[in-house]
Amino acid sequence: MKTFDIFIAEKFAHMSPMTVLIYEDLASFKRSHIDQFGLSLWLANHVAGTHPNVADVESIVETYVDVCGMDPKSSNGIVANVARVLNVTLPDVDGLLTPEYWQDHFTLRRVAQQQPETARFFLNLRRLRVSNDGAMLTRILSTLEKAGEISQDEYVELDRIISSRLMP
Repeated sequence: MKTFDIFIAEKFAHMSPMTVLIYEDLASFKRSHIDQFGLSLWLANHVAGTHPNVADVESIVETYVDVCGMDPKSSNGIVANVARVLNVTLPDVDGLLTPEYWQDHFTLRRVAQQQPETARFFLNLRRLRVSNDGAMLTRILSTLEKAGEISQDEYVELDRIISSRLMP
């Protein structure tokens, strides 16, 4: 699925040279597009009627939160609404329509943004969540929340545990 940012970048790249002069840069074009159309063109052309995977659904919700300023706590409602209104078939992921799923998602996202050197850890953590190993995920998230900041060695150890759970 094409993300909103890619959709906007492609529209900007294919504008006539005269139209490009109206906008200072891609960011001003994006702001103008959002003011005029919101997410409607992207949703209609790239989301409606699709069968997105879990990463695509998370991207849709993140777009609503980042671009439209929606409250992350309403993420499960966003997903349900997008599925219903746009005839989107959601992936079979345990808890995808629950507030707890999205609370976990945005907790992971926040921690990953604060400590980008741990990107592999968070990629594996996402894979663990999609694999529906809820008990392991709950323990890891609880550890992260209690610890606040954990050391690189602790991330490596958690990553080793997660990777071993993901091996077929």
